[in-house]
Amino acid sequence: MSSINRLLAVLSLSLFCIGNCAVPCIAAAEETKAPLSLDEILEKRRSIRQELMVPSLEGIRGVAYRVVGYKSFEPLEKSMGDKLVHLGVPVVRLLDMKEGQKPVDAIVQITFFKAGNFNIGELTAVQWVSLLRNPKIKVRAVTYKDRMVLQHGKPLPAVESLTNQFVIDFLKANQKPASSEAVKPGIDDTVTEGKDKSKGKKSEKTEKKLKEKNTKKDKKK
Repeated sequence: MSSINRLLAVLSLSLFCIGNCAVPCIAAAEETKAPLSLDEILEKRRSIRQELMVPSLEGIRGVAYRVVGYKSFEPLEKSMGDKLVHLGVPVVRLLDMKEGQKPVDAIVQITFFKAGNFNIGELTAVQWVSLLRNPKIKVRAVTYKDRMVLQHGKPLPAVESLTNQFVIDFLKANQKPASSEAVKPGIDDTVTEGKDKSKGKKSEKTEKKLKEKNTKKDKKK
């Protein structure tokens, strides 16, 4: 066999091997890049929000709020404010907030925007924070975020849903643990019963003594 024929044979064999090996590799790559389902995406967002964002809501003393993205935002802000009052801290519209008003530790904002063919409603909470690498550096940063897809021209359900979830997470972050000094049920009753029993015994002894004295007096008479 000539050198040219040998070279052609080697090239043919190489192409055959590469072609056969490439098919399973491409299939495996397609499997790993399979898009996540909507439920999987929502679950990942929930876990991230619970682990990283909810703790940042602890200790907030007051909140300012607003809605951005719709011309007629006043009814949306009213609905948002009606729900935020359940936080248990002072709440004020950002437009009504006075300069230097305290305490306002976070600005909660719902923003509406388009992403491709979808309309998105996004709630963010912005706070002043310090950098971990240098606490002297303080910046305003988004510490909490949640979003949802909504029907075009129907922002109110999104405002209600996003605000409700924020209130739930806020209350969860600020719930007070049960006091360790709380008296266990039944202890007070037991102690009281013991005291009553001891009092009862003392009263019985006193009555016996009085009876003995009275009988002695009667005998003397």
